[in-house]
Amino acid sequence: MEKLLKAVPLIRYGTVVFIGDGKLKKGLMDETERAGLANRVKFFRQSTSSGTPALYKISLFRLPIIKQYLL
Repeated sequence: MEKLLKAVPLIRYGTVVFIGDGKLKKGLMDETERAGLANRVKFFRQSTSSGTPALYKISLFRLPIIKQYLL
């Protein structure tokens, strides 16, 4: 995920969205701010409401992360 964050300046259009509240979130958010990418990278909490599936539907691609990796 860190490499994806570093690639954001190379992505011409769009927004990178991270969904979830795992261990990596704080570091990714800090790096987003340091790199001045807050306008291109968004963070959302994992939700069981209808909002999260809607984000999945409109995404260009998803990178499923194995839950054990993030624990």
